Amino acid sequence: MFVTKPSLAILGGLDHLSEGQKQLIRRASMLSAESERMEALACRGDAEFNIADYGLNVSLLCRVFNILRVRRVAKDATTLRDYIGKPAKAAPAEIDRDPAPGYDAWDGAEP
Repeated sequence: MFVTKPSLAILGGLDHLSEGQKQLIRRASMLSAESERMEALACRGDAEFNIADYGLNVSLLCRVFNILRVRRVAKDATTLRDYIGKPAKAAPAEIDRDPAPGYDAWDGAEP
């Protein structure tokens, strides 16, 4: 099935889905892949791109998501003002970059 694990987790996991839900998820995956293909055509300015077909595809995808009860959930967003007002994080400690302590790095010269 061409679906990411987080997508399945939203719906309770693969084991908790009915066969009908699994079929709808497969259809949503296909519609998503086709949307990506159409968007690539649009970005390239390809004459094959058709805005009406794209709009229909997105509409169908939204309908499948609604049937599956997948909802958009807003995430807390930090405003630029809040971001600027936060104190800077401390620089990470220096990392020992010597891959083999006690040995000299090989310089490419033959012994």
